[in-house]
Amino acid sequence: VRWGAATNADRGFLQAPFRSGVSIEDFQLDPLVRAIDMARVNLLIADDVGLGKTIEAGLVLRELKLRGRAKRILVVAPKGLVRQWQAEMRSHFGEPFHFVEPSALAALRQWRGEDVEDNPWRMHDQVICALDSVKPLEARRGWGLEQLQTYNRERFEDLVSAAWDLVIIDEAHRMGGSTEQVARYKLGAALAEASPYLLLLSATPHQGKTDQFMRLMQLLD
Repeated sequence: VRWGAATNADRGFLQAPFRSGVSIEDFQLDPLVRAIDMARVNLLIADDVGLGKTIEAGLVLRELKLRGRAKRILVVAPKGLVRQWQAEMRSHFGEPFHFVEPSALAALRQWRGEDVEDNPWRMHDQVICALDSVKPLEARRGWGLEQLQTYNRERFEDLVSAAWDLVIIDEAHRMGGSTEQVARYKLGAALAEASPYLLLLSATPHQGKTDQFMRLMQLLD
């Protein structure tokens, strides 16, 4: 692999390692090299805890942006990791991500008016949200059908249809679920189908549950 200026078609040059503010280990370049060599980036980054999966994902997204292959990027992470993702993307790569709390979307839509962009997930090109805040609901106690449909439209359907170029899912093993009907799996499957580029991150992709692991692998297919 050579270093320097790159074009979209040049796979021999990489820019992201020189456009980051972090010391990079050689092994952390492997996902980046693999991603750039793929026409459609679909990767599971499964390094162990503490080996820098976030950094590896940041290198991939930065390189795709520099090559003009990605502009709209969504990160889905467990609630407790959202702020860490924001901080690392900004400090290491100069990439600001806007945290969207879906509970505020209804008020935002009302404030902006109906004549403005109908999908508030399109307001920013780089967004991060908490995994369980955007999974679809089948039912909720005390809710009618209209409430449920509004909830799923604002949090799930609008998110999926917001035209993302790259989706990154952290702790992706949580998407496997016990069946394909589990809300987290439905979210993962919908985002994988809607986006041309997908990065899954997990230190524990196989937890001794073969069916769950296979569902996780299906997200890359």
